[in-house]
Amino acid sequence: MLYKFSELSDQAKKVAVEEYIHDAKLFGFWDDGQTEEDVYELLASPHETHRYDENGVLQGKVCYLDHNQIKFNETSEY
Repeated sequence: MLYKFSELSDQAKKVAVEEYIHDAKLFGFWDDGQTEEDVYELLASPHETHRYDENGVLQGKVCYLDHNQIKFNETSEY
């Protein structure tokens, strides 16, 4: 089962935030002015489409297509 960020346990949220920061730094989109609280807000956005396992590890994201169709892209697909 996959979860939205807001559905994760506190420990899993911490993992998701740490992984986001790690990836942001690795791929060059981290802003040194950002804080962990900023990342929490970003990941908890009602428009956020990322999905995580119960441990807070990113598994992919939901894409909404035409005619109310939903497609799930695993992390390796984007």
